[in-house]
Amino acid sequence: MATAQDVALTIGKEAAYGTPVTVSRSLPFLSESLTFRPKREGSTAYKYGARLQSSAGRVTVSSDAGGEVKFELGTRDFGLLWQAALGAATSTLVPASAPALYQQNHTIGDPMTSLTVQKVLPSLNADASFSDAVYTFDGMMVQSWTLDIPQKGVASLALTLDGRNVTAATPKVTPVYAAANHVLHFGGACLYTGTITAPTTTAVASATTPIANVKALTITGDNALAGEDSFYFCGNGKKGKPWRGQPKVSGTMTVEFRTDGPFVAAFMADTPMALLLNLAASENADERVQVVLTEILVEGDLPQAGGSPAVIEMKIPFTAYQDSAGSSPVTVVNRTYDTAI
Repeated sequence: MATAQDVALTIGKEAAYGTPVTVSRSLPFLSESLTFRPKREGSTAYKYGARLQSSAGRVTVSSDAGGEVKFELGTRDFGLLWQAALGAATSTLVPASAPALYQQNHTIGDPMTSLTVQKVLPSLNADASFSDAVYTFDGMMVQSWTLDIPQKGVASLALTLDGRNVTAATPKVTPVYAAANHVLHFGGACLYTGTITAPTTTAVASATTPIANVKALTITGDNALAGEDSFYFCGNGKKGKPWRGQPKVSGTMTVEFRTDGPFVAAFMADTPMALLLNLAASENADERVQVVLTEILVEGDLPQAGGSPAVIEMKIPFTAYQDSAGSSPVTVVNRTYDTAI
């Protein structure tokens, strides 16, 4: 029997856009706002003797679904989310690893993956017991994503999803969670610049210069999905698979102003920099997430004085770009004990 605490999100990768699959991977989550989004129009025609509009003239001209889900970033079952967020992925067994460790490399690629997402909520019965209310969304694609590492906090991954449809008729899949899903956090985070050695299929990325006095980091990706421009004749008011425009990756660092810091000079000269985030699990030396940005340009302002005397703190916005060598502009390395994405 369900309880008031029984909520769940379970996902599956679709073989064809908008064709639901049986979901199989459940992930603990922080919040969600997934909903049905009908577009309804009422008749505005004049009718003699009618004081109000007629409900008979109200029609649903189109509908879709979507919303945001937010997770504590973990080490298990996140490969499918990273693949959905970026588009292309490989998974390779790391030689001589024990227990078996897999390196997933996620890069920008097309076509993008769509997901089936099932959410389960507790519904109150007349006798004060609870039942499961089940809503299953299909054609869910990642419109945007945000990786956030706050100072002295837990890393989170938020996804804004754009979907095709939702039904309440699909039976519940009992949630099953991966064992030993280690939560990544501020304590395992390091940020680097300088010359980056790109990851291979089995070796993680590295960089020459650690960045000191970093307090927080946010990285955001926008896939520029044409969701609102993907409704067509003969679709029964449902969207076709959205195409992706030019994606954008940007972010903000919170750092203290240091004499040897690289950001002010890079801002003033508009000099490209590389950026490598290494986010390691504290439970072992194997599991980690890396975000490799081969070229960023720093934006914002010069350091500003103000307030009581203290170390000056800077919020440094940046945008990722394609470098002249044609390297992958964004790579997410996910080292995990998952045997498949």
